[in-house]
Amino acid sequence: MPNLSCSDFSVADRNRLVNNGIGPAYILELKNAGYADLTVTQLVALRSNGVRADYIAALKSVGYAGLPPNELIALKTNGITPDVIKPFQAVKYADFKATNYVAFKSNGVTASYLKGMKALGYDRLTPKQIVDLWVAGITDDFIKSSRRNGHANLTPEELIELKRHAHP
Repeated sequence: MPNLSCSDFSVADRNRLVNNGIGPAYILELKNAGYADLTVTQLVALRSNGVRADYIAALKSVGYAGLPPNELIALKTNGITPDVIKPFQAVKYADFKATNYVAFKSNGVTASYLKGMKALGYDRLTPKQIVDLWVAGITDDFIKSSRRNGHANLTPEELIELKRHAHP
């Protein structure tokens, strides 16, 4: 593992690391968290976005180990923590990619929404379909109402189309 005083880093790279508050301790912290071969650019990006070993360990504790640096940054900058992930996991709907939580959170999708969709038989939706339904305003009440009006077993796309045409 390189450190700030060895020849593995150029003088320019060492200066860039130091100017971004990165010393041997941070490099060792990430190495011990499973990230040994990071580039200077990755180190700077992780550090500047607040990714620390405790955050990496927290994600690992909910099943997301070995994530690429760019995913760690996306999760951290979007406030994805175990407290965001655990309610979705409790629904026992699907094993989502870690980055799916970014789309859920940024669009306002909740675990209770997913639970409602699952209860109505929509238990195999893709993350994109979940977000699309949420953004379109498809609620469990809308689905129940549409079923009462003779629109049963609609696909997600059909539900969105029905909603667009202002049918209950």
